[in-house]
Amino acid sequence: RRMDRFVSAFEQGTLKEKDTQILGDTPLILQYLGAPNHQLQIDGQTIHKIAGEKHRHTMSSEDLRLLSTGIYDPLMVFDSPDTRTGAPGKLMVTGGTDRLGNPVVALIHIGKRSGRLVINDVASAYGLEDFENRLKVNPTKLQYVRNKKGLAASTTPNLRKLAGVVQKAEGLGVTLCTKDDVVKHYQTRYPQVAPTP
Repeated sequence: RRMDRFVSAFEQGTLKEKDTQILGDTPLILQYLGAPNHQLQIDGQTIHKIAGEKHRHTMSSEDLRLLSTGIYDPLMVFDSPDTRTGAPGKLMVTGGTDRLGNPVVALIHIGKRSGRLVINDVASAYGLEDFENRLKVNPTKLQYVRNKKGLAASTTPNLRKLAGVVQKAEGLGVTLCTKDDVVKHYQTRYPQVAPTP
């Protein structure tokens, strides 16, 4: 609902770049991977960049509305520190696809300072072109996969190819955590979270 209101303001032309929207606590998956539990935030500038400028031809308003769901229950998570500053970040494969059928990814900046607050920031979201090759370049960065078997059984052909990225990472000895690992870890604190069927 929070994202829906934010996107609706963009559609109505009332969203300012300086506007911010808190989406909630940091996703459990990111906390499990070591991210501090700051508030997860997106700002108007990012929405304008995604839907009004850089990615407007491939990312629709509906894709943005679904973004929050994909961030809180992603298909995959890669370690992705800022290439300029080295600040921590994560690249999340959300499970959605853009207008061209490419997997939608969200870039999260961890521990970003916003005024006097420290937040985790949704810095960008876009459909990742040539995703299979781009994600295979550094498979050791892969940290999380929702369900190893589920990727191969995905209903969309493009997402099914992501299973190859998982196989390459495992072939290099990368230990991956899954949604079931996260659920087991947080079960007593978050009993509403159910294991992957």
